[in-house]
Amino acid sequence: MNVTGQGERTVDRNGIAYGSSPTPGIKLRRAESGAAKMCTLGPIVAPATLDAARGVLTAGHCATTSGDQSQLLQTDAGGANTKPLGPATGAVDGTTADGYSIDAAVVWTTASVPTESTRVARTWPVAGAFTVAGTRKLAVGTQSA
Repeated sequence: MNVTGQGERTVDRNGIAYGSSPTPGIKLRRAESGAAKMCTLGPIVAPATLDAARGVLTAGHCATTSGDQSQLLQTDAGGANTKPLGPATGAVDGTTADGYSIDAAVVWTTASVPTESTRVARTWPVAGAFTVAGTRKLAVGTQSA
């Protein structure tokens, strides 16, 4: 399904969403070798054992460099203003022994997570998720429709 031009997003000059709250699709910035690098936020996650804890998924390659793993929300169109979100942790970027590609990390945060964080572009709800066991049942190379 092509959703180009649909949904609500505030985008910068490169067409990437930005904002002051951690919501899916918002631009993350980090320093790498003295240069600013960009990634985006994925869905919000919460561990079953800690009701108050919240994290945001991002790509593992966003945290696989040495040094500071801090992730910053880009809060303005020009990219001059940022807001600390937290460090990217648990980064994995590679292929498992059984052929699955993994490129994921979690940014655990104490930032307020708004209700719209469960929606992509403040429009489409993120509903349900695969369990680890369910994901492993997918054929290698499976892609979403």
